[in-house]
Amino acid sequence: MIPLRYIVLASAIVAGMDGALASEKGTIENKKTEVGAWFGSATPELCNVPEEFGGCPPLIVMMPQIHADGTMVATDSGSLADHHLMGQGNWTKLQGNFGIRATFLWLQPASPASPPGVFRVRLVGQLDTADADTMRGSIEPFFFPFGPDGLPNPDPLTGPLPECTGLNGCLGKFLFVVRRIPTE
Repeated sequence: MIPLRYIVLASAIVAGMDGALASEKGTIENKKTEVGAWFGSATPELCNVPEEFGGCPPLIVMMPQIHADGTMVATDSGSLADHHLMGQGNWTKLQGNFGIRATFLWLQPASPASPPGVFRVRLVGQLDTADADTMRGSIEPFFFPFGPDGLPNPDPLTGPLPECTGLNGCLGKFLFVVRRIPTE
């Protein structure tokens, strides 16, 4: 026979788990994490892509993956056209807000859409206050061409990215909406 104190303890644990699971659903107040796999799209708000490289695409499908350890990976439909590699980088929480500030890089091979180099991308996103499974924000890709020594010039890791203009390597500002990919 199982002692009564173990039955009471097991019941308390199950009841606590039930409450914890229920509190994980729904609004931003009880689901305060940006961590997860996301899927959505971005549209250009400001375009600085030269016409000889095709101008700005009207829509980019994007899939960022935000990891709890502060790292991230990102891929998008642009890689299908210009064959760039998956982006890799880091993120941090926005102060006093439910959102992230991230920087990631991807290698860009030579293609009709771009000369070879490295892109460094600034991503800023905020969770929707009514639906923590939706994030909205902006991305700004900056291009750093390869120099004669085979390295990006200037160095894409030197200092913070400047404000996005057409004169400093920023190819535009894209507004995005992504939704958390659910588990089944």
